[in-house]
Order: sequence, then C-alpha cells, then structure tokens
Amino acid sequence: EYAEEFNTYDLARKIRFNSVHVCKLGERGGQFITLEPFLEGEYVKHNDNDGNVCSNDPVAQAFSHFSWESSNHQLLVCDIQGVGDTYTDPQIHTVSGEDFGVGNLGPEGIYKFFKTHQCNSVCEALQLPRRGRGADPKPSSPSWSSKSPLSPSSELASKRSK
Repeated sequence: EYAEEFNTYDLARKIRFNSVHVCKLGERGGQFITLEPFLEGEYVKHNDNDGNVCSNDPVAQAFSHFSWESSNHQLLVCDIQGVGDTYTDPQIHTVSGEDFGVGNLGPEGIYKFFKTHQCNSVCEALQLPRRGRGADPKPSSPSWSSKSPLSPSSELASKRSK
C-alpha cells in the first residue's frame, strides 16, 4: 500500500515489493515456508531495522521516511533491500511494538532510523518534513522519550485522511 502511494508522486523512479507466497509442506509435517521470485542482478541492502544506512540510494531512504509520514506516524517500513527498485523482505516498526515479528523494534527502531536518516532530494521532492540528522527534534507525544527526533507533521497525515 505504501509503495503504491509513493509511486503516485512524480518521481523518476518507481518502487515495488517482490511478491511473497506462504506454502504448507504436507510431506514435511505441515511446515510452512515462504517463496518469492528470484531477483536477478546485484542485491543491495539500503537500510536495516537497527537504524544503519547501508547505501546512499536516496529513494530507499526517502521511502522509509515516507512510510512514517504516510502512516500518520504509526509505522515505519525499513530493512529495505533488493535488486534495483524491487525490494524484498522489509521490516516494519510500529509505535505499539506489536505485530510484524521479532524484528519490530517499536519506537526504539523508529527512533534509530531517524537518528541516522538525513533528508535528501527525494524527501524534498515529496515535501516530507525534515527529520533526522540536522533537523530540530521536537517530540510532542508522551509516548516518545525526550531523545526522540520525531514529532507529528500534518501535511501527509491530512493527505492520507482525505
């Protein structure tokens, strides 16, 4: 959903997430596995779920930032990796810290992303509020610690609620 919304903006590059299928193996005692199409090309990890920036691709970093703004500050899609603009196996951090598996580091994971995030030309093109390094941290929610560089922005939140 967030990739589709991201792609509605007039950007030179469009992103997509590889499709994933869950299968149950009857001959293996009902074990579940996940399958996805093979991505041919150079596999690149752009960021992880612990706030590390692993590439200088502005689109991948801006997409993570965009997911935070577009979700009305409820979740952040990170651990962006894949081939070209086809991403696979993302992690989602939520404000509640619930859902999306053990890699969901909750508010701490969101904080770690923005601690290292530096807004770039794609963030600017999307008119995302400046967050992360170099931005003025102004927490406004009691659920965030005083070290958090996050504060709600109404621009994308109002677009999303329409």
